[in-house]
Amino acid sequence: MTDGCLNCRLLLSFICILNFLISITLKINQTWLHVSWFLIFIPIWIFNLISLCIIGYLVLIKKWLQKKEKCLKIIYYLLNLLSSCAFEILLCIKLEYEQNMPYWIVFLPLWILMIFTFSIIIQQMYRTYFRPISRSKFDFICRHLQPKQVISLILCDEYVPDRVKLFLDHFSNFKEQFVHLQSVTLTEAETITFIDLPVSVSSLSIRSYDANDYNENCINEILSRQAKVLTYLKIDSKDLKHLIDIRFPALTHLIVGGGCYYDGEYMDVSSPLKNTDVYSLIQEWQCFLTHLYLVIDNNSQYSTFNLDRFSHCLTHLTLHFYRGIQVSFACLERYLIDGKQWDQLLLKTRIIRFNFKFKLNFTWEIPSILEPFRSSFWLEQRHWYVGCYQDESDTSTIIYSIPRFRIRTLKYPSVEFPHMTTAPSNIEKRFFYSSRINYFSCNMNKLITPVGCRFNQVKSLTLSGSSLLSLNILSSIVDLQQIQYLDVADIHLLLPDELENLIAHTPRVTRLSMKFDPLFIIP
Repeated sequence: MTDGCLNCRLLLSFICILNFLISITLKINQTWLHVSWFLIFIPIWIFNLISLCIIGYLVLIKKWLQKKEKCLKIIYYLLNLLSSCAFEILLCIKLEYEQNMPYWIVFLPLWILMIFTFSIIIQQMYRTYFRPISRSKFDFICRHLQPKQVISLILCDEYVPDRVKLFLDHFSNFKEQFVHLQSVTLTEAETITFIDLPVSVSSLSIRSYDANDYNENCINEILSRQAKVLTYLKIDSKDLKHLIDIRFPALTHLIVGGGCYYDGEYMDVSSPLKNTDVYSLIQEWQCFLTHLYLVIDNNSQYSTFNLDRFSHCLTHLTLHFYRGIQVSFACLERYLIDGKQWDQLLLKTRIIRFNFKFKLNFTWEIPSILEPFRSSFWLEQRHWYVGCYQDESDTSTIIYSIPRFRIRTLKYPSVEFPHMTTAPSNIEKRFFYSSRINYFSCNMNKLITPVGCRFNQVKSLTLSGSSLLSLNILSSIVDLQQIQYLDVADIHLLLPDELENLIAHTPRVTRLSMKFDPLFIIP
């Protein structure tokens, strides 16, 4: 929910609780002696009604019940609300009518809630992410980690070499110790170390940058041992050759990656899949695949998009063409942007979620590209929305699904932004201005004020120009409270007082880039 909704909820909650405290004070002091206890508790019940509306928003609008990790939260919220209401009703009945009712009956709903809450705390599981921490912190966590409480594990060699091996040195009986482990991600810069995973691991993600015999043998061994229990698999296209002779009977989610982004740069780490047809390969696995994500780059050898083979099971499909790809499929470029052709294809399947991002090496008028995606099938039946823009760096057209492919980097101002879309104005505004932007570059010399909308989730802000704009203007462009990385090195004239004032208004900044000034003291 937005900050405005949260502030409104807090204000209403404060008013309800304040009214209840005033009412109960007057009742106890016998000023309202004849007022029913049920009327005294009306502010609390209004507060509960607000909570129920929030739960309804999470279930109906945010679709939390469709997400496994959110279902337990919804159950807990409902139990909390129902227990509170039951306690309040029983307390009113005792105070108003049944003075002889035992207090243990009145407090029974709260005891049930306490027992449920205590059981959640006792059995709380943890997701352990080792990628961004130093060696000393890594060793400290390993010494104090409770393996039975870990359900998700992410290991990477980016900061500490051979981290997987070091981790296994701390837990020599890994398979027997991590008995509740469900998900493992291995993102290695150099080598993959073999891990004998427990049978509870049903989700596995592997990314290796080197294609050597040792890595290939380790990946093949890990996949062979977990094949029967895996339901989720994320793997590079170059590693598909390890899966030819393996069966995945329980697999429902498959992500076949290509390149990756590393420090803002795209790295192509895939290799040609000679004589490997991904569709035939999936059929050989004899699995009931429901979610398929294909990342297609320069080396991918997918010769056709034959979705008819998956029409009986596939419900979620994502096709992602990375930048720089030359679309080489016969007659495919024009097919990809034909919404009517996709209509006919998708109606033959059970797909309920379809995402795509294509970069096409020709330029058309954007309104004509979007027109086929404005049909009733896209907008009314499926509520699928599409955005389109022309890349300023080359003569190509990019078309993508909303909100799946959000804007990660943005140079502002830009004649192409905001992109033209088929989405309603409220969804379009939320997508462009309320979604997280990792890198935002603002040229203050080209800025035209006043700015129409404000970017609320910018992580890294780079400012350039002859001088710094006033904080009022900057705050109208981006939410300075959310900035974590600030770069002002390209501002030609920046006074120390201006920089100090800017830093004071960006409290979350942890990294600052600036021109060297021996007289400036960083606060």
